[in-house]
Parts: sequence; C-alpha cells; structure tokens
Amino acid sequence: MNVLIVDKDKNFVSSITKLLRKDKTISKIYTYENDEVPFNSLKENCEPYSLSIIDLDSIKEDNFFINDKTNYIVYSSKSKVIKKYINNPKIQRVFQKPLNLQNFTTYLNNYCDILKETTKRGSIFDSLISLGFSTQSAGTLLLTDSIKIAQQENYANILTLFEKVAKKNNTTREKVLWSINNSINSMVNANYRKTYLDYFKIYDGRKPTPKLIIDFFAKQSLSI
Repeated sequence: MNVLIVDKDKNFVSSITKLLRKDKTISKIYTYENDEVPFNSLKENCEPYSLSIIDLDSIKEDNFFINDKTNYIVYSSKSKVIKKYINNPKIQRVFQKPLNLQNFTTYLNNYCDILKETTKRGSIFDSLISLGFSTQSAGTLLLTDSIKIAQQENYANILTLFEKVAKKNNTTREKVLWSINNSINSMVNANYRKTYLDYFKIYDGRKPTPKLIIDFFAKQSLSI
C-alpha cells in the first residue's frame, strides 16, 4: 500500500508517519504541506494512492479530486466543508478539527487493519464497494467471506452458511447476520441513485437480502 498525507502541521504528520511505518504492508508514504501535492496522481488514469489522509484546510477545494480507487480520511475546521463530504460514500471518515490525536490514531489503526483485509478479498469486495458498501463495515467483509464459501460449496440454508463464516472469523452466527444486515442497510441509505436495483435485477424496489446478494455473486466468475 502507498499512503498520501497532506497537512501543514509537521508534528502531526510526523506522528502519523511514525505510526504508519510500523505497518509492514505500507511501502511508501508521501507527505505534503499544501497544494504542492501532485494531485495529478489522484486523477483518473493515474495510479491512485491506497489511502489519502488530507487536511482539507490545507488545500484548495477545486484541487481535491476524489478517485474511486483511493480510500480517504479527511478533516477540516470548517462546518461547510464537513457537511459537503460527511455523507460522501467515497470518503471513509470526516473528522472535525482540532483533532484528538488519540482518537484519530485509534481509528487509523483500525482502518488500516480493515484495508489490509480488503486486499485479500479481491474483485467481489471491490464490486460491493462500488455499489456503496462501506470499507469500514465488518459486515462488508463478512458478506465477502459468505460469497467465497458459497462459491466453493453448496449450502443448505443461509444460517448454515453464516455458521461457517462465524467459525472462520471467530464470532457468532447471530453477529454475522446482524453485521451483514447492517452493512446492507447502510449501502441502501448511501446509494441515493439506487443503482443496486439494476445491478441485482430487483424490479419491485425492495431492499436486497443477504441471500439474494450472496447467491448473485456466487454465480458470477469474479474471484475473491
């Protein structure tokens, strides 16, 4: 993974950089103070950063291009800016400044763990994210695991499948079901264009169920 950090606060950047360098899966960290950042690297047809941590107060808003393949954690002191991005499904988290360093680093640690897990799951996970499923949600990862198992073997019923997923992830069947349903609800609420209806071929407007999504992907040739 490669990470971009844009922030004028050199002490904060130093603290975050030291934290990220402990993660062996992060190969490069690029740090910039302001608009000197090569934003062409964020634009389409260019190699994206795996994770971008950006102080939106440090850059010109017109220069902030959201790349679908990049994960974003952003923060600002301006309420107007926060309101603009807080419900954007492409932004993983929006923080209000001044930042609480402990809370921020705890979130960053947890998010990097999730990001590492996503790299192991491949194109089905990417397809779920493109529909509006959250990369932060444990339910998205559990749903991906459910599809993987369903691709490899027939399952008697959905609860039997979730039993296997629970065992793999050291949790309970009930928590798997709850997390996946929660992830689906979040996707439906975030996807204001309701593109999932056409994607899953739902013609009566109903919310997709875990079984519908799992069976749909299990029949596809997408890999995990």
